[in-house]
Amino acid sequence: MTRIEVFQQALDGCRGLGQQFPDNPLLKSAQTQMQYLIDLEQGERDGGGCLSDINVGLIAVREIEGVDDDLADWICERVCPLVDEMRQETGNPAG
Repeated sequence: MTRIEVFQQALDGCRGLGQQFPDNPLLKSAQTQMQYLIDLEQGERDGGGCLSDINVGLIAVREIEGVDDDLADWICERVCPLVDEMRQETGNPAG
């Protein structure tokens, strides 16, 4: 599975939760972050300068876990390691 596919699956899950909880700003942030990661991987964003601001793992633990445990696990186990790889590749440490 490619990075984009992993990110897209997480984005789809976040969008579903966003429909259930439309007033939750952290779920909106998770969607924005996942879209940023997809855009970056597709070359539509330049340089990865915002990678240090990605905190989707924290959002998964605080907001998603307990509501959709599978999605929270997906983000923590699949998305976060890929974000760490991307940070290493770009020399952009976690914030």
